[in-house]
Amino acid sequence: MIGSDWSSDVCSSDLEYRPIQMSNNGKHTILLLQRTGASSRTYYDFPSTNQCIAHIVSLFEAELMRMNPTIPTLQYHISDINNYVDSLTECNILVYSNEIAAYIPFGKAGIKQKIVDFIDRKSVV
Repeated sequence: MIGSDWSSDVCSSDLEYRPIQMSNNGKHTILLLQRTGASSRTYYDFPSTNQCIAHIVSLFEAELMRMNPTIPTLQYHISDINNYVDSLTECNILVYSNEIAAYIPFGKAGIKQKIVDFIDRKSVV
């Protein structure tokens, strides 16, 4: 449920175990995002970290286009994406690890490093 709070009246016996479906090229990743106030809290669910990072970049590009509607071709630097990530009230990802059977959290610094890695891989292809 995107944008909703967890209900305290759900007991553990009501929860059903569902194994996480992994993609061939990545680890299940959850993006926790808050643009401004508490009402903008949301999460996104991705089968891989690469898809999550691509989504963050596409959110930045959409914001850039919204702010510059008359410019047909936008150019930006990695520092612009980093500034966008820093401007978000909250931006965290949880990456599932099979080795420990748990999610590993990454804050803004970790996300920015993953964006650099993502863009480097994308430019090589």
